[in-house]
Amino acid sequence: AEVNLDAAILATARHAVELVADVKKAYFETVGALALADTSTQAIENARQIHRAAIARRDAGAGTELDVNLAEELELEAGLTELSRKASANEARRNLAALLGFSGRAEDLPLTDALSDVAPQVAGADRLIAAARRNRLDLRAADRNALAAGERYRLELRRVLPHFELGLGFERDERRSGEGRSDKSQTYVLGPTINLELPIFDQNRAQIARALFAFAQAVKEYEAVEQAMIHEVRGAAERAARAWRFVELHRTRSLPLAERNFQLARDSYELGRTSFLNVLEAQRFYLQVQERYFEGLTIAAQTGPLLERTVGLPLSELEPDRLDAAEKEADPESNAEVQD
Repeated sequence: AEVNLDAAILATARHAVELVADVKKAYFETVGALALADTSTQAIENARQIHRAAIARRDAGAGTELDVNLAEELELEAGLTELSRKASANEARRNLAALLGFSGRAEDLPLTDALSDVAPQVAGADRLIAAARRNRLDLRAADRNALAAGERYRLELRRVLPHFELGLGFERDERRSGEGRSDKSQTYVLGPTINLELPIFDQNRAQIARALFAFAQAVKEYEAVEQAMIHEVRGAAERAARAWRFVELHRTRSLPLAERNFQLARDSYELGRTSFLNVLEAQRFYLQVQERYFEGLTIAAQTGPLLERTVGLPLSELEPDRLDAAEKEADPESNAEVQD
């Protein structure tokens, strides 16, 4: 019963861990959507500058009415994009408020931590799997279930002898001294007694077989949970590494290059050295790269809660140094050898 209670507590705690991970994921989705919506303000300002430059070139006889119309369309598109992104950010904020049980207006929910473009220091997949074996609550619950099934099997084995008593007996035996004589002798007997019910017809075989099957099934379930855990941890580690490589590539190369090309195209257009189509193409490519960057940054940030859920530890505890300390604490003999 105690083991079953422990398993139920661990299962409940596991649901709490998953809820925390879902909340963190929703938080980063909200922050990322707001950051992307903020970039729309700068995009509108850039479109306005291009629109003003197109009007100035048309009035000076160096541009056409088509350039002005295309620039106006670019400004309008930037405004529509801003409205769409703000609507997405508000929807993400409402989802976060629902997960938190926040009863006020979703717009009043404070968001303090911004997205970070620096990848966290996380140990390798094998180290994470070892940490998950120590800390995953569903794995520990499956272990407790297997232990409980083993205890039930041992209990059924004991029930082969359903009634067994051991005690101390005392009795008096009267006997005649000899044949035809009237005198009697008395004998006193003191010794152990055993009261045993022999299971001739019912040896509890059905219950034993059922308990053994349940124990084997519980062991298989533990192995299944362990295998699923290994795949989950490896997958989460690979997704995190891939997402942060994507962010690093965009942050250091793709985004600066797209921004520089847009600025060069805009300046050249204002000086009359390039056509408006080049400016339009550079602007749209820059906005696409910027959108992919923030989407990738949001996904990368969400890999942190995924790692926390799959390993069963906070992200700060997944650093190599912190895992080293945890492993030494979990293995006192290894720690003693290191100290020696």
